Amino acid sequence: MESMIITPNSKDPEVEILSKELKKRGLNVRYFIPSTIKVGVGFQANFYKQFETLEPKAALVRGFGASATQKIFFRLDILRAIEEYNIKLINSRESLEIASDKFLTSIFLENYKIPTPKTMVCEEPQKALEAFEELGGDCVLKPLYGSKGIGITRLNDRAFAENVIYSLGQLNHVFYLQEFVEHSKGEN
Repeated sequence: MESMIITPNSKDPEVEILSKELKKRGLNVRYFIPSTIKVGVGFQANFYKQFETLEPKAALVRGFGASATQKIFFRLDILRAIEEYNIKLINSRESLEIASDKFLTSIFLENYKIPTPKTMVCEEPQKALEAFEELGGDCVLKPLYGSKGIGITRLNDRAFAENVIYSLGQLNHVFYLQEFVEHSKGEN
């Protein structure tokens, strides 16, 4: 039997643990790395053939990696195409779409009444500076997409906030600002 892990990095420690566990259960493990794929539509050797040997007809998704917006959308499209071939994704495309997008995650958390810091999202630098003030002049600026704390900046000085926000504005950044919450020191 053959299993598949969809991952941006087959050497990731979590992926290695999953691979080891699948192999213990007698499954061969194949890796599908979205950034390396070339998709052909309308050719005899179509995209689906990569998934024909999977048994069960499922793939475990461990993420699709950080990248530019176009690439993220293409990788989501790849996951959608896999679903179209009746391959069950463990960690569905929809769940990854929500989990990788901090704005959508915040909306879901609020909708399900799960406490979350006050958050403001906007595209214009001036609106981001207004949000900085509305959040008390002490907030955290996060990339809209991404994980593991990469790219997070605490803004608690107006001049520094202006420099960061206007610089990122030149790069067409979407501003995701959250009120700063002091560390709980292990207490919830």
